[in-house]
Amino acid sequence: DNIKKVGVLQSVILRPLTILKHPKEAATGKLYVLVAGERRYRAAQLAGLTDIPSRILEISDEQALEVQALENLHRKDLTPIEEARAFKALLDAKGHTLAQVEELAGRVDKTASYVYRALRLLELPKKALEKIEAGEWTPAHGHQLLRLTTAEKLEDAIDWLDMEDV
Repeated sequence: DNIKKVGVLQSVILRPLTILKHPKEAATGKLYVLVAGERRYRAAQLAGLTDIPSRILEISDEQALEVQALENLHRKDLTPIEEARAFKALLDAKGHTLAQVEELAGRVDKTASYVYRALRLLELPKKALEKIEAGEWTPAHGHQLLRLTTAEKLEDAIDWLDMEDV
């Protein structure tokens, strides 16, 4: 509704398409790939808008991934698992060294230990990740489960927590 009233206020980010399947169109600048702003784009479509503000950046695949992950980290409704996946995507592109983790932590105004704890959540089984993403469990539940020493104990604990609706 707000986009219908005032339009899209923040530009989406595009980059020229350079895939070999479309060399002529890519060379003329006719095809672009949406890098960031998918939710704004979809909302604009729903609102019936045909034009929205955009910025075109000449960036690599790696840089596009970084822009996407950083934009996701600034969303207000980000779940702890989405945040952890964004951290992982950024670190996978550059390496999981202490220096890289500290650099990332500084860029998102968090501590390195916060980033490491978020990443640890991704070690949980799918069922536990789903519970945290749905808001049924907190990241603290996940960290307590990660303290268990065997996969069998972990699965038993998850089943018990699920049964108890903790």
